[in-house]
Amino acid sequence: MTFKASAKKSAPTVEILEAIERRHSHKHLYKKEPLKSAHRKALQIDHVPNTEIAYIDDVATIGAIAALHQNSINKLGRDARFGAELSRWLRDNSGRHHDGMPGMVTGVKGPTLYIIRALIRRVPKMITILGKKDYAVLSASPLVGVVATQGNAITDWVNAGRAYEAAAIAATAHGVVSAPLTAMMEDAEAVTELQKIFKLRGKTLQVFLRFGYSDNPAIYTPRRPMAEVLR
Repeated sequence: MTFKASAKKSAPTVEILEAIERRHSHKHLYKKEPLKSAHRKALQIDHVPNTEIAYIDDVATIGAIAALHQNSINKLGRDARFGAELSRWLRDNSGRHHDGMPGMVTGVKGPTLYIIRALIRRVPKMITILGKKDYAVLSASPLVGVVATQGNAITDWVNAGRAYEAAAIAATAHGVVSAPLTAMMEDAEAVTELQKIFKLRGKTLQVFLRFGYSDNPAIYTPRRPMAEVLR
């Protein structure tokens, strides 16, 4: 696997470097306040080859996308394998794990987390509750975006990740929070609809995410040790 050097070369600012450590997926409700033009401009990521991020801020369109996302989650709720995987990925709030999603990220604490985890594993349709919650937070988000690549090779996956991280870190540096939502990316029908909505026909959609402002405190998921990731 090889990568071409970007035609645009610029050193990261101090703000961007400091934002790397603070970047997190903010899963709570955002303010309905539109993003400032300077912050929208900061999210224009154009240095990753064969990759682009398209954005939408129209309220009605975002509402339609939220309904599409909820439908995709309902489809996943009919897949017992997904329920089993999600239940394994949920973690307690002890801080002893170095990966996964602690309950506190979505506001779940105490014994309730263990009950939810067991129910999702045994009754996958419980995931539809998550769909209703996601619809509420997504439909109220002032900006959504999708990362698209020209192909779907391993290099494209890596470039999509580079673009996503660049946008998320730039957002963090400007006081904007973000979170990815994956259900639609697993749903072929939803992907086709998103290609039409974002005018990205023929492109491979890799990551969907939402942006906004929030007064809620940042909650960080565990991080794997660097020695485990880089060998």
